[in-house]
Amino acid sequence: MISIDNAKRLQDLGLEHEWAEGDTCFSLEAEKHNVPSHLNPYSVVYPKQTNDSCVWLPTLSQLLSEIGKRGSWCLYTAGDRFAVNSERRNDSPIGFVHNETPAETMEDAAALALIAILEEQQ
Repeated sequence: MISIDNAKRLQDLGLEHEWAEGDTCFSLEAEKHNVPSHLNPYSVVYPKQTNDSCVWLPTLSQLLSEIGKRGSWCLYTAGDRFAVNSERRNDSPIGFVHNETPAETMEDAAALALIAILEEQQ
């Protein structure tokens, strides 16, 4: 699963998303009120159930799809971690996740590549 911090960064960078049944979100309200994480502030949402206090937690396929809209990608392992190499459609390098900073999950590796792309586009 993508980390909450990376999900927040994607939201702050303006990644747009149309909510669909089965999407997962993180409740910022629960975080504000220091609800312990073992009480599971994650929830599965249904259309029209979201609000501004919910951060979308995209799946790996959703993240790679977003990268694919902007260029190409290659997911690979870096030791016991994961990384995503991404390029824009015009083949200029962008958003490389180097072996020095791989992510612990495939979702976070894809998120870091997408964050780099979105930051470049701003």
